Amino acid sequence: MTTFTAKEKAIAIAPKVTAVLSMMGSGFIIHQMLFYARHKHGKRCLLPTTTVNRLLLGMSCCDLIVSFTFFLTSWPIPVENTSIYGASGNQATCIAQGFFSQFSLAVVLYNASLSVYYLVKIRYQWRDRFIAHRVEPWLHGGALLGGLGTSVAGVALDLYNNDSWECWIAPLPQDCQETWQYGSSNCLRGDNASLYRWVFYYGPLWCAMLLVTVAMLAVYRSVLKAEKAVERYGEGQFTANTSGSSAAITSGTRDSTQRRKHSKKVATQGYWYCGAFYITWLLPTATRLTQLLMVGDAPPYPLILLTAMFVPIQGFFNCLVYIHPRYKTLRKDVRATLSSHGGTQGKDASAGQNVVSESVAIQEPNVEDDNPSLFPAEAINS
Repeated sequence: MTTFTAKEKAIAIAPKVTAVLSMMGSGFIIHQMLFYARHKHGKRCLLPTTTVNRLLLGMSCCDLIVSFTFFLTSWPIPVENTSIYGASGNQATCIAQGFFSQFSLAVVLYNASLSVYYLVKIRYQWRDRFIAHRVEPWLHGGALLGGLGTSVAGVALDLYNNDSWECWIAPLPQDCQETWQYGSSNCLRGDNASLYRWVFYYGPLWCAMLLVTVAMLAVYRSVLKAEKAVERYGEGQFTANTSGSSAAITSGTRDSTQRRKHSKKVATQGYWYCGAFYITWLLPTATRLTQLLMVGDAPPYPLILLTAMFVPIQGFFNCLVYIHPRYKTLRKDVRATLSSHGGTQGKDASAGQNVVSESVAIQEPNVEDDNPSLFPAEAINS
């Protein structure tokens, strides 16, 4: 009977914990999205009514599937691999796990899709209807086709094999010679696997990280310019019409201010989702860079263990970001309730209700809102 060390057991067991957290987080988001749509718009409404929430729903559904795959860790690895703790599958189960592990690329691409949405919505001020009809299908399609296409290609190329703690793109045996390096191969399966890892996963992953970075920097720059424009021109410059009445100007200014504040909150929510994406893939990226620099040597075990734990966890981080506005609202409501006395109680309750409305607006903004410009032209184009 094979005796396994604590390190070998840990790398097979630890990812199960983070995978469960991710499944719970993604499951909660899915439930809330579908429940909110049916609660607000009736039983006939099956999906959220806004692009950002449909993108988040798609990403959460993919993450739920992928997190369950990561929860299995070493179980689907063929039982013949006696050096792997928990290996109890066969080649068919290994291929199945490898397929869905590769499908995690869809979650990565959904993060990129979210950043594109925030870019065109906040930076370029595209209308909600236009985004929903002309842009959103490409955002969903790109993420799903990227994940499914590379997953199917991996099956066709016999790439899915034992990769130490799960089945993914790997040569079999792991020390075999690959054609792209030696001109010929003695691999039983997974020839050129080390190359396909870059083509099918790490290349798209790093491109997605670059896209997310550039897009959110552009969003941040737009919001910052809008804030500076308010300081420079004053609130009246947003909607003031010299031929209009003072009441119309005041009303327009108030609406513009509310839209600007809402856009800032939506952008902040986008920053948090991107932060969850970066945290999830920071350690896997560090591991891959370490492997490039340490040719022939394995990365340090703590780095490998942390990578195995963080790869399945994004659903949990997404859930924290999703409930963050509600947490802030609840905290303010509790403070308002505790501080309310006598005649001020009604006023505090009204203020708390307004805060709740603002928080819900972030989670499910009105898709019919087609305001063409939330920021002054001077702030966007300067």
